[in-house]
Amino acid sequence: MNLRIGILPIIEHLPVVIAKNEVSYSGKTIKYDLDIYTSWTALEAAFRTKGVDAAAITLPKALLMAYEGVPLKIVLVLSRNGTALVLNDDSLESLKGKIIGCSGNDTTQLLIFKKFLKDKGLKSGYDTRSILIPIEKAISYLKEEKIYGFCLPEPYGVLAEEAKIAKKIILSKDISPNHISSVIIIQPEAIENKPGKLREWVKSIIKSAEFIEQDKKDSGCRQVAVAQTKILNIDTKIVIKSLQSPENRVNFNKLTPDISEIESIMKNTIEIGILPGTVNISKLIDNRYIEAEKK
Repeated sequence: MNLRIGILPIIEHLPVVIAKNEVSYSGKTIKYDLDIYTSWTALEAAFRTKGVDAAAITLPKALLMAYEGVPLKIVLVLSRNGTALVLNDDSLESLKGKIIGCSGNDTTQLLIFKKFLKDKGLKSGYDTRSILIPIEKAISYLKEEKIYGFCLPEPYGVLAEEAKIAKKIILSKDISPNHISSVIIIQPEAIENKPGKLREWVKSIIKSAEFIEQDKKDSGCRQVAVAQTKILNIDTKIVIKSLQSPENRVNFNKLTPDISEIESIMKNTIEIGILPGTVNISKLIDNRYIEAEKK
């Protein structure tokens, strides 16, 4: 039986897409079914019900699932940076009393937004508040002024730029440099029942991440932009800009899950009310695949 993997149609999940296209590596063919979800909530539900063997998911949601007793292992940091805070005005004062759209109440995007507010001396829920919006509706909601802005994964920042509706864009790399965005989580049952397939799949993700980073240098991400069209069908210019303009807008490096780094993020999620309590991170992380790849 093939592996079944869940992702969202966003730039930070490109290594999974590129691996599916077998652009970035040679050798053993990895056959798996790729399910594309339209929200973090739908992807979470698929993992909880074992509809997928593995998923690329926002880190705070993975921590909350673990806290609630969902069996899972974090085996890989998939991406870093990659979130854009888009506003309808370039004045911070104008944020007061406004509504900002986010992709969920337990996401990296909410962490980034709340850190931005704190750094600027603004209070979430008092000076401004965030609401859950369907990510595919973000551009139309902003055009129709249903929201004052949004904090979402790329390519939505680039899409807002291209639509000329973003008066101010703050990239997450400038709010929390090189932060973790998504991680790969795997069902422990799948680790036990499909060890060989999972090992080769994770290896293909690592190689795909390396390929994307190299393609930034070699072709300005043109190969990656073309390769993803078979699955995500995002305009190639949007993909290139999401990865290249500016440099480090989205990164696929430092893939090894680090206990201290994730514990620090866990502390932040507790402080802002996403996570009710602590999780044993050392038991949550499983580095067997990435360590094997280093040998």
